[in-house]
Formats: sequence, C-alpha cells, structure tokens
Amino acid sequence: MTPHRPPGATPPSGRADAVPRTAHPLHRSEPSSGVGPAPHGWRRAPVSYPLVSTMPPLGALRTAPASARAHLRNTLAEWHMSAYEEVAELLTSELVTNAVEASTDEHGRPVYVGGRLPVIIFRLLAYRDGLVLEVWDLMPTAPTMGNAATYDEHGRGLLLVDTLAYKWDWKTAPDWPGKCVWAELRQSSLAPT
Repeated sequence: MTPHRPPGATPPSGRADAVPRTAHPLHRSEPSSGVGPAPHGWRRAPVSYPLVSTMPPLGALRTAPASARAHLRNTLAEWHMSAYEEVAELLTSELVTNAVEASTDEHGRPVYVGGRLPVIIFRLLAYRDGLVLEVWDLMPTAPTMGNAATYDEHGRGLLLVDTLAYKWDWKTAPDWPGKCVWAELRQSSLAPT
C-alpha cells in the first residue's frame, strides 16, 4: 500500500471497475440482484454480478459503524453470503470508524463541510468469489497506518484491515470531494467454519 498519494491520483491496485471515475457511489444505478428468498415454487432468477448495495448517507457520528454493520448483516443474508459476515463486520467497523474519526476534530466533534454535517457512504459489491467493502468520506487526506504501542487503545484499525483483507487501498473520484477506502475479501481466504 502506498499511504501518501496526491489527491486525484489513480491507485495502482484500486478497483477501478467497481467505481466509475466520473461518479461517486450515489450516482451509480444499482442492478437488480435476483437473489434473496424466492416465493414457494418459483425458480430464482440467475444472479448477475456484481451485486451492489449502497446505504443512504450516514452522518459522520459514533452511531455510523453500528448502522453500517446492520446493513452489512442484512445484505449478506439477502445475498446468501453469510460466510463473509464475521470478518466483513470487523472490517466494516474499522473502516467506518476511521471515516468518522477523519471527519472529526481533535475533540471528537464533526468538522462541518460547507456548513453541513459530514457524511459517510457505505457500499458493498459482491462478485462470484469475493466481496468488496467501500467507505466514502468527505476528507481527502490519505489514510495512514498507525504505530500503536502495546497498551494504546487506538491506532490499530488499518493494521487489522491489512491483516484480514485479501487486499485494500484507497482512491478518489473526480466528482467526490473526499476519498474511498476499500477492502476486498475473497471466499478462498476465509477460514472454514
């Protein structure tokens, strides 16, 4: 991972196919997934990947990680991808918490952008053999991996993401003022349950 990249630079290992360069996640239409419970006697429609689920914008508040985890659990259940749930929940918590912290000042108060509460957007993209978690915030600063001492309570979030994710990085989009930090999980790298 390259922690310092000029704003607007294309990440070398980003998922350019997941987010069009010209649009942030709220401008992308979501395809019908064709998954979920089928009425009795009906055949399920074939799945067309990628499956996409974008939460409505969340205020950059301490309640955002819990809301994102609930959305994740519900979506994974609907997509019949519960095998990802444990690791994906942990990564979601870390990524959303980092976005909240990036959107607050040294006293934990939100840094208002244009007189408005900063928002976070959480999006899931599922592929046949993997899952991508994206967290968009309004702060353009690059995420940095902390150097936490043994007894520090904070500073290990991105180290945890780096350890658990198949790969992760961050990127920008031309019409989004901030950044997106994403993590990818692969089915083959999940521990058997």
